Amino acid sequence: MSDPVLSLGFLTVADLSGTPAGRFCARRFADHGAEVVLAAPAGGHPGDRTAAMAAHLDAGKRPLGNEPVAELLHRADVVVLPDADVPDPPVTTRTIRCRITEFGRNGPRAGWRGGELVHQALSGLAHATGAADRPPLYGFGHRAYYAAGAAAFAATMAAVVERRRSGLGQLVEVSVAEVAATTSPSLIAQYSYNGTYPRRGTYPGLVDTYRCRDGWVVMFVLSGRWAPTCTALGLESLVDDERFATPEALNRNWKDASALLAAKLREHDVASVVRLGETHRLAVEAVSDVSALLADKEKRVTGFWAEEIEGLLVSGPLRHLERSSPRPALPAPSPGPRRRPLEGTRVLELTTAWAGPLTGRSLGFFGAEVIKVESRRTIDSWRGALRGGDVRRYPDLTHGERPYNRSSWFNTENSDKLSVELDLKDPGAMAAMRELVSVSDVVVCNLAPGALDRLGLGYRTLKDLNAGIVLLEITGFGSNSPLASHVGVGPTVEATTGAMSLIGYGDGVPYNSGSAYLDPVSGLLATGLVLSALATGHGHHLELNLRGTGLQLLGEYLHEHPAVPAPPGCPHGIFAAAGPDEWVAVAAYDDDQWTCLCAVLDRPDLAADPELATVAGRLRHHERLETAVTAWSRHRDKHEAADLLQAHGVAAAPVCSGADLADDPHLEAIGFYQTFDHPEAGEHRYQGLPYRLAATPGRVRRTAPCLGADTADVLRRVLDKSESEISSLLSGASRPA
Repeated sequence: MSDPVLSLGFLTVADLSGTPAGRFCARRFADHGAEVVLAAPAGGHPGDRTAAMAAHLDAGKRPLGNEPVAELLHRADVVVLPDADVPDPPVTTRTIRCRITEFGRNGPRAGWRGGELVHQALSGLAHATGAADRPPLYGFGHRAYYAAGAAAFAATMAAVVERRRSGLGQLVEVSVAEVAATTSPSLIAQYSYNGTYPRRGTYPGLVDTYRCRDGWVVMFVLSGRWAPTCTALGLESLVDDERFATPEALNRNWKDASALLAAKLREHDVASVVRLGETHRLAVEAVSDVSALLADKEKRVTGFWAEEIEGLLVSGPLRHLERSSPRPALPAPSPGPRRRPLEGTRVLELTTAWAGPLTGRSLGFFGAEVIKVESRRTIDSWRGALRGGDVRRYPDLTHGERPYNRSSWFNTENSDKLSVELDLKDPGAMAAMRELVSVSDVVVCNLAPGALDRLGLGYRTLKDLNAGIVLLEITGFGSNSPLASHVGVGPTVEATTGAMSLIGYGDGVPYNSGSAYLDPVSGLLATGLVLSALATGHGHHLELNLRGTGLQLLGEYLHEHPAVPAPPGCPHGIFAAAGPDEWVAVAAYDDDQWTCLCAVLDRPDLAADPELATVAGRLRHHERLETAVTAWSRHRDKHEAADLLQAHGVAAAPVCSGADLADDPHLEAIGFYQTFDHPEAGEHRYQGLPYRLAATPGRVRRTAPCLGADTADVLRRVLDKSESEISSLLSGASRPA
């Protein structure tokens, strides 16, 4: 089932991990053609709740069989290790070891018990998911662990690329906690900029979930699309309504605007709304449930289902379109000083928002020179409108003279890049862009499907300019999907994956994950794809779509399709703590943790009750147990409650807001935060990246660029342009949009 185009067949991987994150990481190698040997314990992995989970995580791997583990380790290029409590096995100096931990091996939470609920609570995601007047929701499954597996695969492939130069292996470490914080939507910077953070019911964008006559839709009103939205729905009178007449006014009065949309959408059926979206180029999709996806023929069209294993359809590899000529060979391994994996690599970025910029940011962290090509005409949506948008993005809630240089969102995801301002509709700028392609190694693009072809920069053109180029395109649904023509953004794409049907209060109302969760995870997966392509030594045309990412994150739920996912333990949930909108997450995953929880609650009666002696029994009486936990937690500080429970062996965590995440003692202790003094936004704290390579660590060299700040330097240094040519291109780039 491995991908025939992007082949890592030169690698042997030993999967010793035994964890969802480690196994998801190792499966990425199998999907791309590596030999992956699964050293599973007798009887399978104890964490596998169903055969579907094992099939999802271990597809494409082969069992160890009779081969001694020592022999496997001797010949393996990569070893995916168990958690930090297990000593490293003996390996060779060329072996790359990958270890995924819950919280890292240092810091105040190094010994904490994890779990999906715990990580979603700590990351800020749970606090922003759900209804404003109800408790936070944590989601489902193992999404934080799968995201950590994606990050670990990317970091390990960076080490593989570096080994081509040095001939030496190294230790790669990723913690689930840091990955979960990486997937938070710029919470740390936003709070540092102005003391605000997203809350439940106030998603940072013009988006909401709406009831129609026969179901639900998610609609996102993108920049400049308010008038077409009103026209499509027969609400022309709202186009000139002064409450919504400017982007800033629409942001400020979004609650009123959304209520008017909701009233109108209740008159329509779901299918008609989706058709209107396609006709008028609106970002709107139906909310699907998981069982409907199983009957969806589209997945076979796009190749998501790879094969059937013991009666289970197993999700296949991400999509790769074409392999081209070999790239210039790297020098033979030498004993000299080791360098970061991508030093000497140049990346061109044509991206917007989150998934694409996170990919470029990660490649820059590994040493690449990343050149972001942008213009005022098609400005990155996370820079915001030229005259400013939602004030919650900006320092001190003020736009400033150039708001597009002061956005906390943009400045989080675009560190370590150069900004070159080129209006690609101008012939001279397009000529310069083509020259940049000829001297670059990678192009990353997350524009609409077909946008590169319409610009005259499709893969065939890029390959003619540079036969060894690696092109990665990130789309909403995939270029060969029946939904390819739909406008796909994170929240609307998530609606099509079935995930929203698994998040809620049991009353049938679906909820998005608190952020555009598919975007950052797609960025992590995309980083791994680019590094894999570079490791093969060939040019490639790669494609990754957000919907495919969402289906990978659903994993076993695509086979079990439960109406309501059964919790992995009981009690298992989010409980009120002292203070307004303060909460603590508590999970007793097994009988031992249940006993410890009863001791903390000082409830020996519960510990002695035979009806509560098993998880199944506790699930039958979950309301009684939730009442008991709430009675204990509601008068306690959430941090103190979580610390006490963890000290007694119970998985727990404070449900962190953006303010908590911006000043977290564990993230501070392990060096996750980065502080930059931006020339127009000032000095602020930002979230880091989760990749840790022992011998060739990544680092950030510069803060996010101001629009066009590096145009002259790149034209002069990279393309050897004359001063008159630079002046001409600069004057064209600075024309008003």
